[in-house]
Amino acid sequence: AKETFAISNSGHFYIHYDITGSEAPDLTDNNNNGIPDYVDEVGMIADSAHHVLVNILGYDEEPFDGEGGYDIYIMSLGAGVYGFCKKDSPSFNTDGQTSWLEIDNDYTGFGSIFNITPIQIMRISLGHEYFHAIQYGYKGNFENNAYFYEMSSMWFEDVLIPDGNDYLDGWADP
Repeated sequence: AKETFAISNSGHFYIHYDITGSEAPDLTDNNNNGIPDYVDEVGMIADSAHHVLVNILGYDEEPFDGEGGYDIYIMSLGAGVYGFCKKDSPSFNTDGQTSWLEIDNDYTGFGSIFNITPIQIMRISLGHEYFHAIQYGYKGNFENNAYFYEMSSMWFEDVLIPDGNDYLDGWADP
């Protein structure tokens, strides 16, 4: 469990984070709203990803877990680890489709050849992983379709963050 949480502006996402220790994000709060700027950024891109996927592209919302907003946990995942969409076990619905996200607390140490900033990497990662949450709603188990889920989530990275190009950084043949 994390020490505290913030709710995104839309109210759709609950962003859990620590305020002490190695798991805590940068606690700088330049706008003095009582929420670290990094957590504000997480909420903004989560709301944007939801808006684009659900309201513009017409995907179904991620399966509801019965506990309020969709949960995002800010953690220290280490250099090179982008994030995860993890399934609830046991699931909060009979189809095994509920989930939550884990994202890194700083996204440093990635060494992108495109000079992508840590905030850009967070945005790309969150959009990618959130699309997996929506995909779980269509098919709770990826089975032999993991390739398509990964490629479509990488496609969504480019839809959400057009100048990110992270999917080209080590993933594509020159």
